[in-house]
Amino acid sequence: MSFPNIIHSSFTTQEHTANTVNRFHTLGQRMEYEDGRKFRYILAAGTTLVANQVQQGKVILAGDDNLGVDAVSAVGATSITFTSATSTAVDYYNGGWVGITVTPGLGYIYKIKSSPLLTGGAGDILTLEPDSPIVVALTSSSEISLTPLPWNGVIVMPITTLTGVIVGVTAAPVTNAQYGWVQSGGVCVCEGAGSEVVGDNAAAIRAAEGRLGVGANDINEVVGVYLTIAGGAGQGVLLDLRID
Repeated sequence: MSFPNIIHSSFTTQEHTANTVNRFHTLGQRMEYEDGRKFRYILAAGTTLVANQVQQGKVILAGDDNLGVDAVSAVGATSITFTSATSTAVDYYNGGWVGITVTPGLGYIYKIKSSPLLTGGAGDILTLEPDSPIVVALTSSSEISLTPLPWNGVIVMPITTLTGVIVGVTAAPVTNAQYGWVQSGGVCVCEGAGSEVVGDNAAAIRAAEGRLGVGANDINEVVGVYLTIAGGAGQGVLLDLRID
């Protein structure tokens, strides 16, 4: 079976600069230009995303891992009842994934269709996509971990501590609560620290909001390789982005 997973477009369309109130693609949709540049479709959250800065995906909530399953989910079922650890807004995990971390069912990953307002207690329910039903029955011995769709609520990379995964670099501004694209692969321009070396790994340094630098001791997420150096902190640097 074939699916239109990648949009093949051209720089002349300037599609990557879209900034719209209405959604025109599935969040996370990938687009590629003929020169190798890759982009992901996102929803901005919190504040307007500034061009040429590193962007982080939706916040991963602490505690939503290795959660106990409350009731049996039979083979073919499309819901999981469990005890959540964190209260969330309605639909926080829509489009995300639930992974089984303790047997029975260990290793399977299912796509989340919808999630209610999670209470931080027993009896919460996740609804799975119809084409992602339970393959191995879950019991009260099973445990699950949750992760949200990273492109559904993108924020500028915060200073000091990441709260999600890096999803890309904005090639154009995306207004808060509107839809647009972040670049995830190929040659791009991003704010640098001014300490780059051509050929070195480009990392999310977290010493400045949305800025790249040189990683230290493998604690910074590597997102690409430098092609040039910045003239100073906060100035643009070219890199080969390798998130996708």
